[in-house]
Order: sequence, then structure tokens, then C-alpha cells
Amino acid sequence: MFRWIISLYISMLPVIIGASLNMAFCKSPLFKQLNRPLDGSRNFWDQEPIFGRNKTYKGFIGMMVITALCQGLWGALLAYLPLAESLNLYYRYQFNRLSYNLLLGGLLGFAYVLFELPNSFLKRRLQIPPGKHARSDWFWPFFVLDQIDSLIGIVFFSCLVTRISWPEALGIIGLGFFTHIFVNQCLYRFHLRANPY
Repeated sequence: MFRWIISLYISMLPVIIGASLNMAFCKSPLFKQLNRPLDGSRNFWDQEPIFGRNKTYKGFIGMMVITALCQGLWGALLAYLPLAESLNLYYRYQFNRLSYNLLLGGLLGFAYVLFELPNSFLKRRLQIPPGKHARSDWFWPFFVLDQIDSLIGIVFFSCLVTRISWPEALGIIGLGFFTHIFVNQCLYRFHLRANPY
């Protein structure tokens, strides 16, 4: 069991670090011209924003680029750690090459942010403000969805590029759920998030 958990974390670490660094990047003054909403500040039929102001080109592109770089660096490090390299799910059927890692990281970053959008869309339909939690009956469903929406995207994409079992897929979502909460707490303490969850 311990080896299995380590394998999942070795595989997912570039995405975890990439998401954290992207949060800092989005808060920085860099590339202000990309800090525009993906929905172009347009409203849906209900006169509410489609995704909201927090889903920006800066965050979308940043997640792809930063995760690609993290994956490239992680792959380079794992080349000197053969045991850890052998536990990486993404190297089961592909060699640990820089070109593969950069493409893999970029696509994982893309899946991460893409699968956050339906959650944002649903929240706007329920008039939940961007960056805020749902209240009353909707709190717990959206609390869970906030932690796993991007993980579902990671699992979906992972199934396309490598063979992962159902336990591994559920493990990514389950471990990712608790890891996401922990990372969010850290980002909140460093004033990179508006709320701790």
C-alpha cells in the first residue's frame, strides 16, 4: 500500500507543484495583459457571468506552461533516481525524455484547468460568487467538487496516455482530494488564496 501511494505521488507531483506555482503566478504582476476572463466578461442567458472573473487566460496558459516545466525538471531528476522513475505511472509505456515530459506536463496542465470550467459554470448558474463557497444545501457538494474537478480531468487524460487501473484512478482522486485541501491551506497562509478551501 505504501509503495502504491508513493507511486501516485511521484506521478502527480509536477501537477501539484505546477498548480501551486500557478497560483503565485496569477497573483503576480507578470503578464498583466493575459489577466483577462476566459469568458470575455460575457454573461449567460441568466445574465450571470459564464465562468466569472477568476478564470483567466493568465491562469489557463500559466498552468500549462508551468506544469510542463515542472514535469520536465521532475523527469530530469528522476533520471538519476531509477527506483523512483520506475514507480512513475507515465513512464510505463514511454521513455523518460524531455520532449515527452514537456508535452505531458502541458497536457496535464490543460486537463487540470479545462475540467475546472464546468464547476465554475455551475456555480455561476447558482449565483455563487467567484472564489466563494456555496451556502446551505450546496456547500458540501461544491466543497467536494472544488477539490476533485481538476483531478477528474487528470485521470481522464491519464487514461488516454497510459494504462491505469481503477484503483489507481480512484487513488489519484482520493489522495488528490486530501492533498488539495492541505495545499490550499498552505496557499491561504501565504496569502495566495482568498479562502482556506
